Amino acid sequence: MKKVILLGATSNISKYLIPRLLAKNDVKLTLFARQATRRLHQYAAQSQVTLTNGNWNNSADLTAAIAGQDIVYLATGHFTTANQNVVDAMKQNSVERLIVAGGLGIYDEVAGKFGIWNAQMMGDYTEIKRAAAVIDNSGLNYTFLRMAWLYNNDQHTDYKVIPQGMPFKDTQVTRQAVADLITEIIHNPQLYQRSSIGVAEPNTAWNKPGFYWEVGLMQIKVDLDDGFLPLIYTSNANVKHSGQPILLFPIEIKSIPAITTAFAISLIDYDAVPRTGFPFIHWLATNIPVMAEIPADFSRNFEGPQGQNSWMSRFYQLNDSYFADHYAGPNPPDQPHRYTLSVFALKHNLPLNNRFYYNDFREQLVGNVLTKAELQILAHN
Repeated sequence: MKKVILLGATSNISKYLIPRLLAKNDVKLTLFARQATRRLHQYAAQSQVTLTNGNWNNSADLTAAIAGQDIVYLATGHFTTANQNVVDAMKQNSVERLIVAGGLGIYDEVAGKFGIWNAQMMGDYTEIKRAAAVIDNSGLNYTFLRMAWLYNNDQHTDYKVIPQGMPFKDTQVTRQAVADLITEIIHNPQLYQRSSIGVAEPNTAWNKPGFYWEVGLMQIKVDLDDGFLPLIYTSNANVKHSGQPILLFPIEIKSIPAITTAFAISLIDYDAVPRTGFPFIHWLATNIPVMAEIPADFSRNFEGPQGQNSWMSRFYQLNDSYFADHYAGPNPPDQPHRYTLSVFALKHNLPLNNRFYYNDFREQLVGNVLTKAELQILAHN
């Protein structure tokens, strides 16, 4: 049974790594972190796990914890002092195998417009490069992971390995994918020995990560009447359900990215907060085919996934399942409200079923949006 210590066991990647390692039943795991016994108490009863309180800036803590381990995982390689402490503690204990989660750009390997954007976002790399050099020059059997920009998505676990010396073009990777790679290395320690490797999600060679939404590239337009949504779509609508307008207004979409697979749309009334205590969701829909105009009355005819709007809240007693998966139009009760229409150009269809909730919608958008257009629409009471 391999003895593995995770230094920084409360990190975002460790959250996904720990269950993957424990599922194999061939690893004895030491979880090292500040206040580990409190912050990782859910693992206290597991026979495979030892919780160790410690600080990687404290050499004594590290030396004691690393003793007897087979493999060391360091959750971030950005700090020179911490890196040197880990290297020294490993050498004192004759532990050779090290895996380090680090960042891209330490060899100026990030190419093209993404490289320019990455440099602007990261700023001065001097300390990060100095910290990485500690690992490079350690003499240990290390694998340094130069990870692309990280995000969370259980559906996106593909990764590619970019050898040192090759240009780094792909922009992002999920923490779940990185956890899969680390798990693979721990179970096969001969992989990627004495090397610094790039880790990225395939087919993401863009100007920046997809979860940095580029507001303003795509444009949306809704025809108004004297600055307001026409009354046929609001309180004076002829088409209603349970007293609520349900005839969707047309939405024109321009400058759609060429690689757009589908659209997702939300319509939310944030001006409802003073009256209801929360923003009122009027429409959620996804996996809408790419088109230059969403036609009038689209919601009632669309067979793809539509989410639950706020009429389904327990705070209302509408008790009408129609609103679990359809549009409900603006109908402000007190004064004109501004409605926020958001259209997302998607890289892939979202894995959502009919009657999904807004929180799931937001989670699935992360890492899957090419660009976003937003419009404030006024509607009369």
